[in-house]
Amino acid sequence: MRGTDAEATVPTSTDGIERAAVVAGARVHRATGLVEAAAVVTAAARPGDVVVTMSVGEVASLATLIKQALDRPVAAVV
Repeated sequence: MRGTDAEATVPTSTDGIERAAVVAGARVHRATGLVEAAAVVTAAARPGDVVVTMSVGEVASLATLIKQALDRPVAAVV
């Protein structure tokens, strides 16, 4: 579908993805590193929440940091 209107609406930058998530009703928090990201997630996450992490970098260690910081059992798929 190259060159279609649908392709033009797919966000590809960090800002575009963030705007699309906010428009869809998501809570979005931008962090400057893994430790900060883990702190943001552990402060916001409540029992029953599902946290999805995505990155082109080393995101597996983020799941580990989140799991260590929470004071309750969690399931993680890395």
